[in-house]
Amino acid sequence: MKPKLSPFSKGRLRGIWVKPKLSIVAKGGKGDLKILNEMAMTRQHRFINKIIHNAWGFTIFEILLAIVILVLAILPMVNAFAPGLLTSGQAEEQAVLTGQARQTINRLLDLPFATLDANRGNPLDSDKLVALFGSQEELDKESFVYLGQTYTPAIYISDASGGVGGLLELKVTLKNVSLQTLKAER
Repeated sequence: MKPKLSPFSKGRLRGIWVKPKLSIVAKGGKGDLKILNEMAMTRQHRFINKIIHNAWGFTIFEILLAIVILVLAILPMVNAFAPGLLTSGQAEEQAVLTGQARQTINRLLDLPFATLDANRGNPLDSDKLVALFGSQEELDKESFVYLGQTYTPAIYISDASGGVGGLLELKVTLKNVSLQTLKAER
């Protein structure tokens, strides 16, 4: 049995049509022949015709083909945008850490020179940090949580005058961000 295009396809390729073999010769009009055709079809032929030539909707094959085409079209776009999304996430983290380090540097610059000079260290330990900021509560303001991870800046205060005095280097480090500035005695 050679498959033919379905006579119901109306000019479009809609599937294949399996024509059943007639076991009874029909005598009469076209209506009788149609009834005999239906009777002669086996269950398998009815099932195949129902799946392959479904006049009410899409076949499983058409749906799967559409899904495959969509996946093949979307996958390269996802691969093209993935590095950009990763880079923007890293840039956001860099911006947040830089902003927090700048805030800490500004708080250090607001402190008197004598307080900074008395609490030099590379990096400062917790006792010197508490003495520098005045209390543990003030020190805790320097720690922050970003994306579920807690960050605490490392603070370095060193003499930048070459032993003469009157000039301090302030450095704040958060993960991979490091900011430094100088403060002079007035």
